Amino acid sequence: MCPWIQRWPPIIDQWPTSHSWARCWNGWWRDNSKLSWMRVIFWTHFSPASDPGMVLNLPWSPCMMTCAGRETGSASLLVLLDLSAAFNTIDHGILLDRLAGLGVGGTAWQWFRSYLNGRFQKVVLGDFGSAPWQLFHGVLQGSILSPLLFNIYMKLLGEVIRRCGLQNHQYTDDTQLYLSFSTNPGEAVAVLNWCLAEVLCWMKANKLKLNPDKTEVLLVGGSSSWVGDLDLVLNGVALPLKDKVHS
Repeated sequence: MCPWIQRWPPIIDQWPTSHSWARCWNGWWRDNSKLSWMRVIFWTHFSPASDPGMVLNLPWSPCMMTCAGRETGSASLLVLLDLSAAFNTIDHGILLDRLAGLGVGGTAWQWFRSYLNGRFQKVVLGDFGSAPWQLFHGVLQGSILSPLLFNIYMKLLGEVIRRCGLQNHQYTDDTQLYLSFSTNPGEAVAVLNWCLAEVLCWMKANKLKLNPDKTEVLLVGGSSSWVGDLDLVLNGVALPLKDKVHS
């Protein structure tokens, strides 16, 4: 951890300071493996200013891993989850607990608490304005800290997915999960539906909202005769297969 962090007082809104802080924390989290390896790879190679499809060119990306199945005769199902208003639904109390669970304490934890707490918003129209409303959810979009905080908030989701026997790839609100199989697509669909149900429960418990209507599914490899057997469901909504997806 940067040695000068402990000398910083809590802040209210200091944009230059938050940028320096975030850069320091980015390096510390990477060096200490505080986030899943797939997050670190994506984080290292991706920025909002770069091509949003850049991840598909990474050597360990889900797309590359599933395409490799074509050579072995196996198939893979790739699910791209969609979250509604993701950055606005982050619960401050849960996020602070996540930070404490990762070993953030003392002055550093107090700094994050002062950064999150005590924020208000109001609506202004012309000369009229509403009463201020305190915010207990959300991280600032456009802040360099926001992707870092969202990654920390979502860290445990990867453990849920892997417990189901699936692989995952995550960066902020972009979550992909995938399962490879060579025979019996029905069994693979059952496992995937079970995992989607577990993910949905985790999302609800953490006050996040999945959007089934914008969640996409891609079948890579396998037989065209399997398509009719791939009945995937998320929160009661059928997930049709797509010919192509974009992340």
